[in-house]
Amino acid sequence: MGIYIYKFGGTSLQTSALRTQIYDHLQQLIANHHKIVMVVSAFGRMPLPYATDTLLSFATHLPPKYQDRMMALGEQFSTLAISNELTKRNLSNIPCTVEDLGIITDEQFTQANIIQLFPQTIEQYLSIYDIVIVPGFQGLSFHHNLTTLGRGGSDLTAIIMSQMLDLQKAYCFTDVDGVYEYDPKTSTNVSKFTTISYDKMLTLIDQGAKIMCKGSILWAKQFQIQVFVGQLNQIENGTWIVAND
Repeated sequence: MGIYIYKFGGTSLQTSALRTQIYDHLQQLIANHHKIVMVVSAFGRMPLPYATDTLLSFATHLPPKYQDRMMALGEQFSTLAISNELTKRNLSNIPCTVEDLGIITDEQFTQANIIQLFPQTIEQYLSIYDIVIVPGFQGLSFHHNLTTLGRGGSDLTAIIMSQMLDLQKAYCFTDVDGVYEYDPKTSTNVSKFTTISYDKMLTLIDQGAKIMCKGSILWAKQFQIQVFVGQLNQIENGTWIVAND
């Protein structure tokens, strides 16, 4: 039995058809005796109702502590909606709450720092369920306040889950098919990396690349977690972020 850490970005989850493709893939993994930690972002992008920026537009006059509570609703909605759809397909699953994650942070709201990790609840759920659905982007302070880990923090959540479970890989699925030297949406004749080192990836992020958040790559580098970036239906053609390319 293997455990896969799969993170799905909002654009990968925004339609029923896209989610059906994901569920078909997960069902095949389960048939082959694998389990999945499914880290999810909020569905879609603004103006979709549960997208992070849509929610944040209702919190412009709130202090950061309450902005975090508002923004986290998107991922919390995703866990429950996905659990409902997986249950309809008779797939064994549980939607986690922020309390279940074991990610303890400080109270630097909207950009919280991780202080301690407790994997016991996630490990327990994996012993019972085939799919553990994790809301990305969030943690809990020692004072039991919900915090968020910075924009793009669902990638960080996936890498943390890999570390917590003593795994070496995390898959981050998105609407692009890998990491390019330049943005393929605005540049022509750009080449895609098959592998790229943590340091080169950090350089691209510093130069403006938005495909991953910097904190997730720093965490992956520190704990030597290999990170896949690409599309679910083209796993063999994506990019691996590794120690040395």
